[in-house]
Amino acid sequence: MTLRRFPQLRRSIAMGRHLVTGAAAVSLLAGCASIPTSGPVRVQPQISATAESDNVVALVRPPEPGATPTSIVSGFIQA
Repeated sequence: MTLRRFPQLRRSIAMGRHLVTGAAAVSLLAGCASIPTSGPVRVQPQISATAESDNVVALVRPPEPGATPTSIVSGFIQA
């Protein structure tokens, strides 16, 4: 039995290979992404309120002065 006689099966196998290759590529790229663990903590400037955001209220506390990057990220995740 050869795959030449079954073009649909051949396409199916090729599609499976492409899916496996794509999944491997996505996994590899996701493994390269991480949260930085070194470097200074940067403070972003405040964003002024606009008419569209007047009804949005932030109910979270900002990071404590002198907080470590790990505690800042932990607080962000908990929020």
